[in-house]
Amino acid sequence: MSEEIIIDSYKFRNFSLAGNTTIDFAVTPIEGRDVTEADSQTVREILEDLGKWESLIETGLHMLSDLRIIQIVQATLQSYEKPYGIELYEVNIRRAFEHLNCSIHTRPEERHRRENTGTAAISVEEIQGQVNNIPKWKAFKKTIQLVKEQLR
Repeated sequence: MSEEIIIDSYKFRNFSLAGNTTIDFAVTPIEGRDVTEADSQTVREILEDLGKWESLIETGLHMLSDLRIIQIVQATLQSYEKPYGIELYEVNIRRAFEHLNCSIHTRPEERHRRENTGTAAISVEEIQGQVNNIPKWKAFKKTIQLVKEQLR
């Protein structure tokens, strides 16, 4: 997949599978400048939001279903029942000149859990999908913050 995802002032691209447990990708500043140590820290902070959108949707779907506000197809609920989030992965970020080389791989506990359920491999779609949802999570957080400010 060659999808490019823009988050804040960075482009996330070139997602690729490296073995059964690692996804590699590159991150470049939109301005095209060389990366700094501050960029490494900012990208690490961005990746801390992996899985938060998916967890929010899972919680919302279950709540709406439990309250019988909407009827949700069981397959939809099940698609959000797998674990999401940065706590499942280890993140490595290495600086090159004009980009960051990033790797995300499953932590040993997650890898063993997956092996026990027959789903050991990580996929590009798994990580790319969670990265793609980070802007949604950031927009949600900003909306909540604005609502709080309006209620003061």
